Amino acid sequence: MFRSQFWDATNYLSHAPIYYRLLPGNIVDRSTIVNTIKEAGIEQCTLIADKGFYSKQNTSFLDEQKIKFILPLQSNTQYITDDFVADLSTKKYDDFLVYHKRIVWYKKEKIGNKNHFIYIYMDTDLKQTKDTLFLEKTKEQWKDYTRENFKDSSKKNYIAFISNIDTTPENIYLQYKSRWEIEECFDYLKNSLKVNTPYQDSNEKIEAWAFINHISLLLFYNLINKLKEQKISDKYTAEDIINIGKNIHKIILKNGETIIAETTRKEKDLFESLGVLLA
Repeated sequence: MFRSQFWDATNYLSHAPIYYRLLPGNIVDRSTIVNTIKEAGIEQCTLIADKGFYSKQNTSFLDEQKIKFILPLQSNTQYITDDFVADLSTKKYDDFLVYHKRIVWYKKEKIGNKNHFIYIYMDTDLKQTKDTLFLEKTKEQWKDYTRENFKDSSKKNYIAFISNIDTTPENIYLQYKSRWEIEECFDYLKNSLKVNTPYQDSNEKIEAWAFINHISLLLFYNLINKLKEQKISDKYTAEDIINIGKNIHKIILKNGETIIAETTRKEKDLFESLGVLLA
């Protein structure tokens, strides 16, 4: 049984997936990371992992392999102390950044002697949303949602990373946020294209399945980049454009002539701005 594993390396200039490889589903060895980087011919990269990947063994391994990394920490991490959480003032932070019109406070600290850094962030809008949802469930008497547990849940309002990159907190935050675009693409594959487990009976068919998925991601990223170029990514997602496009039909007349079915002026202008003429 095989699974497809896309290499989440993203070219900074083209901002698109550049490589993937297939691995047997029972292989979880850390050496696959090194082998994938070597096979892809990548000389410089930054590994941005999922929660749960962090361990001292893994960071030591990445340091030995000279791989830069940004690893999210669990909400109960010891690097966010109870005293830090209990202090409600903004003086405990180094500064703040503005992300999508939201205020995000941050703090950077050097730890140990391996040139590792902890980056801690607090998104004030996200905190308020989480606190409101928790207290609403407390009022509705949901199990485990109590005033006592509300105090204990405060740590979950922070986002923290460990990294061997000595840079600005803004840079670390934006690099990690770019990873969510990759998650958005995988959601597109899974939910829109209904791509999930490959029920294929040969390695060749699995290779073809993975290659088609990769081409789909390239097209999807191209659409994301077009939306950014036209500065309308705050109004439309790539999924929105695909859903609108599904309702635009080409009609083939008896004489072989083709015409585009009636569309609104707004839709025509939108697609023209993306380089598609509906005529």
